[in-house]
Amino acid sequence: MAGPISKLIETPHALPHSIAKNNIPNHIPNNVPNNIPSNIPNKKPQKLSLGLVTTWNTRCGIAEYSQSYVAHMSTEDIRVYAPYESPDILDEGFVARCWRSGGRNYALQPLLDQIIHDRRNTIWIQYNYSFFSLPALAQLIEALVAEGINVFLSLHATEAVSFPNSHPASLGQITGSLAKLSSIFVHSVADLNRLKQLGLENNTSVMMLPFDCPNLQDAGNSPKNAFVSQKAKDIKAWLASSDSPVVATFGFLLPHKGVAELIDACQILRRSKPARLLLLTAQHPAPASAQLEAALSTRIAALPSPDEVLLVTEYLPTDDVIALLADTCAVIYPYQRSQESASAAVKMAITAARRPLVTDLPIFDDLGELAIRTGFTSEDIATVLAEVIETGCELRPEDIEFISDNSWTVQATKVDNALCSALLGKKGEKLRFL
Repeated sequence: MAGPISKLIETPHALPHSIAKNNIPNHIPNNVPNNIPSNIPNKKPQKLSLGLVTTWNTRCGIAEYSQSYVAHMSTEDIRVYAPYESPDILDEGFVARCWRSGGRNYALQPLLDQIIHDRRNTIWIQYNYSFFSLPALAQLIEALVAEGINVFLSLHATEAVSFPNSHPASLGQITGSLAKLSSIFVHSVADLNRLKQLGLENNTSVMMLPFDCPNLQDAGNSPKNAFVSQKAKDIKAWLASSDSPVVATFGFLLPHKGVAELIDACQILRRSKPARLLLLTAQHPAPASAQLEAALSTRIAALPSPDEVLLVTEYLPTDDVIALLADTCAVIYPYQRSQESASAAVKMAITAARRPLVTDLPIFDDLGELAIRTGFTSEDIATVLAEVIETGCELRPEDIEFISDNSWTVQATKVDNALCSALLGKKGEKLRFL
């Protein structure tokens, strides 16, 4: 393959041209709903060889998002290109670590070299502003497209952001490069309309991919007592020590998540109901997380009944989290603000067969009527919690239908179709902007 990128290669990495994914379940059922686009001819003149640029095997919502897609896609020939950071578990054989994350203008030359060496014909980039700079993203897109590679981009946030000691980052700065993409995947109608304002709807096939729910058959399969970690067993014992209803939240411990407001809300709630509070809030690498943990620990210790609040800042296995949330009466995400387009944490409540309680922020728009909405103040949160404790927040039949229509299998099939259509020189179906 000759082109601008190949001229930059000096010393190719000693990796095989292609490593098919392995040890990942692959189950695309025969009864996929009829609303899946079936625009792929039976004969494919070129086999899809996919490269996925993403975080992987780390404590990151996008890493888990990417792993869920890979597990449910029918495409077999996949290479994952991840940052240099050390993984939490041993990487699979199809993973190459070849770029540096951090939001700065780091050169992505090693990533480009690796993609060309692996002879990928399609690249799917998962992008968050914290991964690398917009100029670096634009250079990557331009180089790949010039090489004849189809490039897809998932934007996990589309609002402009500001970083300390730097100019605001806005997608409008790289509109020309974004227009050369095969397709852009976003999470919400608000995202779609921002792209429309940039004039991208005429140049790019945009397909809305909600940050969807796990398959129904994946929900609740873990026995509640078959915990992986000792910490989860200890939490289970705390849950079993009282008959009082338990309210829970889950996600990284960060200031904007509203944990302080939730603690105050539960104190208001306890004036009329003997509720307990479980905070499954793992510490985040950001310094603000450790500072918040110290402040909350002091706050909890000063409560009239500190034993009724359990703050857990260890990172727990996913199956343990789901089993613990399934033992609570309500799971709430009281975010006070967020520029992200969708929440990875909220899917845990759904997998635990609970309708999540959420504040009225765009990050939760993709949940539709599945979510129970609350205000932002402690008083508002306490009021809604009191109602939910009385009425319950189990999934309704219409919620089950929504989850089925937006399962990983359904969405992964749509992605498979879009990737294969691009190889055939066809554009995917454009969505109408609302």
